[in-house]
Amino acid sequence: MKCFVGNKLLVFIVSMCFVLFVSCESDIKEKVEGIKLSTGAVIQNDSGELSNFNLLDGNYTKIDNSEVVGVYNSKSGNYVGIKDGEYEYFYDGIIRKLENIDINSTDLKLSKSGDYLSYFENEDGVLELKLKSLKDDSNIEFNSHVYISSTLMDWIDNENIVYYGISEEKVNGIFIYNVSTKEEKLLYELNNGIIQFVKTIDDGVLCIQETVDGKKLLKVIEQDGKSEKIISEKVTQIIDIIMKDNEYYFIGKVLGEAESIYKLSNNQLKRMVFDFPKVIDFNKGLSVDSEGDILFIGKNNIKDTGEEIYKVNSKGTISKIKDKAKEYTFVDF
Repeated sequence: MKCFVGNKLLVFIVSMCFVLFVSCESDIKEKVEGIKLSTGAVIQNDSGELSNFNLLDGNYTKIDNSEVVGVYNSKSGNYVGIKDGEYEYFYDGIIRKLENIDINSTDLKLSKSGDYLSYFENEDGVLELKLKSLKDDSNIEFNSHVYISSTLMDWIDNENIVYYGISEEKVNGIFIYNVSTKEEKLLYELNNGIIQFVKTIDDGVLCIQETVDGKKLLKVIEQDGKSEKIISEKVTQIIDIIMKDNEYYFIGKVLGEAESIYKLSNNQLKRMVFDFPKVIDFNKGLSVDSEGDILFIGKNNIKDTGEEIYKVNSKGTISKIKDKAKEYTFVDF
C-alpha cells in the first residue's frame, strides 16, 4: 500500500511539474532581432500605404517590416510602432503589444536609454502626460503637482523628464520628475513671463523665454539649474532644433526674417534656406544624417500635393535626396 501511494504521489508531482513547465514555457516569447534604423529614417505614406525607409550612405531603402516604426532609440535599439491599428513595441529582443494606450496619443518619446515611454492623451479636452515602463508594459504613476503647458516636456536622461508649467503653489517654472523615485523638483523658476519651447541638449535644457515686455530669450539652463546662458535675443520661434558640433540648426523665426531653417553659431544667425525648395513643411521638423547634414521635408512646386526630402550642409548647399511621395514623417530618435 505504501508503495502504491508513493507511486501515485510521484506521478502526481511529475504531472504538475510538466503542466507548470508547459505553462511557463508558453509565456516565454522567443527573442527576435529588431529593426535597425539610422537617423534620418522616415515613414512614407504612398497612397495610404505606410512604410519605413532607412537612410544609409545617402540613400533611402525600404524596410521590410510588418509594423511601422515611429519612435526609435539608437542606444538600445528599442522602438515603438503601429501594426493593424494598434501600438506595439520592441524591447530587449521581444515584440509586444502596447496595452492601455489610445491610438490617438501624441508626442511619443523614449527615454535616453529606451527603457521608458512618455506620451500625451486627450482627456476631456486637456492633454495629460502618461508614462510607461517598457520592461513590463506597466503604467508609471505621475505624482505631479504641476499643470504642464501644452506638450512642453522632454527626457533629460533615462529616468528624468523635464517640463514647463505652473505648480499648485503658483510657482512658474521648469520642473524635473524622476520616474523611479516619483520625486518632483523645481529646476528653474521664472520671475516673469512664460516658456514657449523646451528641449534637452547635451549640456542642459534649451528653452525660449518670453518676458512680460515681449522680449524673447533663447537660453540654456544647466541640468542642476544653478546657471543659465542666453545664446540669442533674436530667435522668436522654434519648432524643432538640432545641436551639432556646438552649432544649432532650427526651424523657426528670427527678428525681421521669415520662417525658415537657420543656423546659430557663435551668437551669429545665418538663414540656410531661401528660394529652394519653395515650400518647407515646418511642422515635420528636422533630422540629421550620418554625415551631419540637416534633413527637412518640403517641395519645390507650390501646387504639388506631394512631399520630398532635402538636405542642407553647414555651408548652405541644398540637394534633394528623396523624390515625391504623398507624405513623409521623420522617425523620432
